[in-house]
Amino acid sequence: EIRSSITKVGIGIIKNIFFFFVNFFIMLISLFFMLKDGEKIIKWFVDIIPFKNRYIESVLKQFSLTTNAIVRGIILTAFIQGIAAMIGFYIIASPSPVILGLFTMFSAMIPFLGTGIVTVPMVVYYYLKGDFLSAVFLLIWGMFIVGLIDNFLRPVFIGREANIPIVLVFLGIVGGLRTYGPVGLFIGPIFVSLLITVLEIYKENIQKKIL
Repeated sequence: EIRSSITKVGIGIIKNIFFFFVNFFIMLISLFFMLKDGEKIIKWFVDIIPFKNRYIESVLKQFSLTTNAIVRGIILTAFIQGIAAMIGFYIIASPSPVILGLFTMFSAMIPFLGTGIVTVPMVVYYYLKGDFLSAVFLLIWGMFIVGLIDNFLRPVFIGREANIPIVLVFLGIVGGLRTYGPVGLFIGPIFVSLLITVLEIYKENIQKKIL
C-alpha cells in the first residue's frame, strides 16, 4: 500500500509539474501579446467607435495603466504568497524552506493551479512520512493563508494602480478566468476598466447635452 501510495503521489507530482509549465507558458504568451499588440487592438477598437481624439487618448491611457497594474499586481501578490509559504515551511522545519518558497512564488502566478503545485505534494510527503501534525498544519496554512490571500491582495493592488473599484476588479478577474481561462486574468480587469472609461465618456457627453 505504501509503495502504491508513493507511486500515485509521484504521478501526481509529475502531472502538476507538466501542467505548471503548460499554464505558465500560456500565461507568458498571453502576457507577451497583451503587451506587444494590446494597444493596436485597442486602437482598432476605438477606430470603429465615433470618439473624439481626446477620448481615444483616455481609453488608451487607461488600457496602459490597467495592463501595467495587472502585471505588477500578479508579481507582488506572488511574492507575498512565496514569503507566506516560506514562513510555513520554516515553522515545520521543511528542508530548504527558501527554495520551496521561491517555487511557491512562481507557481502562484499560474491561474487555477497556483500554490497548490508546491504545498499539496509537501502535505502528502509529510503524511506518508508519518508526520501528521506537520501535514495538517501545512494543509491549513497552504489553503487559508497562502492559497487565499491572492483573492484579496491581487484585486487591491490592481485596483489601486489602475484607479478601479476593488470589487469590480475582483469580479473582472473571476469572470475573466471562468470565461477565457488563464488569459482572463488580463482580459477581465482590462474589460472592466475600459467599460468604466467608456461609461464616464458617455456620462460626460450626456451632461454637456443637458447643460
